Amino acid sequence: MQFMCSLIVVALAQFAAVCQTGPVPGLSVFARSRYCANAPTVKAGTFLDGRDLLSERTNHDPQRAPEVVTVCVPHTQVYLIMTLGIHISGNIVQSLLENAALYVLNLIVRGGDGPLHNGMFNFPGMNDVTLQVWNANNHQTTYGVLGGAIGALHDWMSNNAYGSVSFGIYDGVNQVGNGVVNGAG
Repeated sequence: MQFMCSLIVVALAQFAAVCQTGPVPGLSVFARSRYCANAPTVKAGTFLDGRDLLSERTNHDPQRAPEVVTVCVPHTQVYLIMTLGIHISGNIVQSLLENAALYVLNLIVRGGDGPLHNGMFNFPGMNDVTLQVWNANNHQTTYGVLGGAIGALHDWMSNNAYGSVSFGIYDGVNQVGNGVVNGAG
């Protein structure tokens, strides 16, 4: 019986040692394993110099949705991991993103950068197409990060196809927000 108790204590001690060793804070395997679709030589979550951006299309086929794409925001460590949805015809999404970007810029000019009011941002567009963004993982999305994310989303879509999308917003290794562009179109 004493041998069995000793065996259990040794096993528990080894288990405790394994449980205490975890990932090194600040490192993210997920971020290190992704590269920016708009700058394929740059790892997502690292600083993106504007000179590294691709100027040509990546030829997303909107009929093959869903597709996951990582797009980085120039001159920041912010990036989006987007799950692409269906194509929305016309300029509805383009107009939505342009107007939302101007609205966010105006908010920053008038009141400075800061966290999203009540942790959410809802921006309606034409034909019930909306942009919605909210905080994630106990982090706060700021209007500056939101503006960069909208710009990167618009830039990527203008070179590929406008449509519905769901996305995570990352600032370095931290996911700070989630968002969607959705609606009937």
